[in-house]
Amino acid sequence: MITNERQYKITKAQVEKFKQALDLLRKEGVPGNDNARMLYRVQEEALKSQTEDLEEELREYESLKKGEFQIEELEAFSSLSESLIKARISSGLTQKDLANIINVHEQQIQRYEATKYQTASLARIIEIAKALGIQNQMSLIPAGTKLSVDLLFQKLNNCGISRDFMFSRIVPSNLLSALNEGAKEEQENALIKISSIVGRVFGWKQNDIWSKSDLTISHQPAISVSYKLPNKVEEKKLSIYTIYAHYLSMLVLDVTSHLNTKPIPSTSNEICQAIKKEYGEMNFEFLLRYVWSLGIPVLPLNDSGAFHGACWRENKRNVIVLKQKNQLEARWFYDLLHELYHASVKPDDDQFAHTDIEDGVDIKKKAVEDQAANMFAGDIALEGRAEELIQECVTEANGNIPFLKKALPRVAERENVSVGLLANYMAFRLSLEGQNWWGTADNLQVSNKQSLQIARNVFLENVDLKKINEIDRQILIQTLSD
Repeated sequence: MITNERQYKITKAQVEKFKQALDLLRKEGVPGNDNARMLYRVQEEALKSQTEDLEEELREYESLKKGEFQIEELEAFSSLSESLIKARISSGLTQKDLANIINVHEQQIQRYEATKYQTASLARIIEIAKALGIQNQMSLIPAGTKLSVDLLFQKLNNCGISRDFMFSRIVPSNLLSALNEGAKEEQENALIKISSIVGRVFGWKQNDIWSKSDLTISHQPAISVSYKLPNKVEEKKLSIYTIYAHYLSMLVLDVTSHLNTKPIPSTSNEICQAIKKEYGEMNFEFLLRYVWSLGIPVLPLNDSGAFHGACWRENKRNVIVLKQKNQLEARWFYDLLHELYHASVKPDDDQFAHTDIEDGVDIKKKAVEDQAANMFAGDIALEGRAEELIQECVTEANGNIPFLKKALPRVAERENVSVGLLANYMAFRLSLEGQNWWGTADNLQVSNKQSLQIARNVFLENVDLKKINEIDRQILIQTLSD
């Protein structure tokens, strides 16, 4: 971000240099050699990207200088630092002018802005905000509150957010470092920014987070989902994770707004034929790429517990979340097809929400849509032969469930189908009769550590992370980490 005239002039000069380098590269022409041609494309794209980024910074600074920045209500402290800089430029004040107003050296303001106010105390930030006329629009912490790591995490833990989850999925590494190693002012700012980010994700205000009263989990209509909870699932943690996943899903829709949405075929046969026509065979990666080609982004998560699949729709755009801790390709395959079915339901509705909890013997009590989704998944996975193959397995096992473990692999080999896909469908069919065969189905499969990585790679191929702000971008990146 450009903060003063000197940086503005330097940036303009850099843009000219990049443009000249790009012109020179294009005058030399595209090489004939494959390796050289690839290197040429990489260099061209790098120069174009750098030029566009710098030009965007110039446009932003020029817009601010014209006074076009509108100060919005700042309920998120995490966005305050950048807003302070923008407000200062837009009001026509130089760094020296602001320094004179609050009676500090110009270099101090330069240091504050260079570090995005990481080194400024809360009292100083409030003083600067007031000097810029935005203090009344800030939603900060209650007066007299003593900031404490233990206080914050105790309150979050009470509503189902563990410290481990916060550090691995919510808190950016720079804030964690400031919290552990920074000076008092840095620790104070880190705490407030962390609470602000938490509030951003879960819909809480700073006043609520730092007050003495308990936090309330908000169930918005967009994320209200119905399911039966197994005994091992804690409702509070499930609600919190569902809100978190929904927040991520809305970010995913933002970073994939360039995708063209296509109708989901109405029959499983159409989907099978489309995948085979495009890729020649059926596997998890090809199915995944096919779903993306329909304009449906798929976000892979690697957390344990809660649900294992979800689908949301906003403004008639679907997004699918897959969450598996194991690396069984067949489970990823089935879950993706299961959620694709839900994405196809009521396509004219603007909004939609569906979340699938972990499988268990209570599946018979699930909604009819879930059973239809599993039938749909099995039909595609086994290319229209699901029920035929199930009957063959039952015959091979002489109708005895304990014998299925050995009978099913023999049928899969004889019929040239995936053991994992057939085992998963068998587990679903037995669950309709109150039998929990999921553990056996998992044991018949070979773990493929590539499933999660494939899903991540395809995700990164299709998103434009520049479409969201730095805070949300960091949260989304952390989501994709181990």
